[in-house]
Amino acid sequence: MIETREIPFYNDTLLGVKDENGNVWLSITHTCKELGFNERRIRQQGEKIRIDKVLSKGVRKFGLPTNGGEQNTYCLNEKFVPLWFAKITLTKKMQEDIPDVFNKLEKYQLEAADTLHKAFYETNEQKEKLHTDLNIKGDISDLKFRFDAVNCSINHHSEIMERIEKLALQIIDTSTINTQQQQKLYKIAKDRINLLLGGAHSEKYRVYAKSYFINLWNDFKKYFFCGSYKDLNPFYFEKAKNFINEWVYGTNK
Repeated sequence: MIETREIPFYNDTLLGVKDENGNVWLSITHTCKELGFNERRIRQQGEKIRIDKVLSKGVRKFGLPTNGGEQNTYCLNEKFVPLWFAKITLTKKMQEDIPDVFNKLEKYQLEAADTLHKAFYETNEQKEKLHTDLNIKGDISDLKFRFDAVNCSINHHSEIMERIEKLALQIIDTSTINTQQQQKLYKIAKDRINLLLGGAHSEKYRVYAKSYFINLWNDFKKYFFCGSYKDLNPFYFEKAKNFINEWVYGTNK
């Protein structure tokens, strides 16, 4: 069964598809429209993807329902999405027609694939996996039974407290920062790179910002041993803010 979703992404939406095998895809046409591309540029992007030796391997056509009936839509597998955005060439004319396209592309390249995947999997499956891994339901039921038991011995009580402590530590170890904290880290990163490159409207920023963002987040992931800044443990949030505020290109290898 094919599932489609419109996923909020900053002030835009991502049109995602999960196929019958559980693979996640991104609508190419819808994404181009959200970026501000006109019909001609949308056709060009679709053609470039289909003839690209690498990206073409991740393309699939879906028949998706619309107000006008079912329409065939080309989609790109989530694994190829960051590469696609990295390959989009911004011409001077394009930047004149769509002034904010560069900043949009940064966000899309860094976060779109992650947001797309989490929209289909994080809410239900990750929570279910967490419950299974930690055996939360079993532990809670077991603890309730133990606390309700009559004439519970001191040793028995001590055992329960140890299990509660262990369970709490497991939950803390698997926690991640919330959406507000994620947005805070992204803003700090953006402000840091603006400062290092002389402001968002500088020529240096236009040329190097993409590389700076990629290197910053790669250094961040290596330092904090996480797959994305969104997966950061809340315990390290303040340390992460300091890391970004002090980050300099090329010094955190």
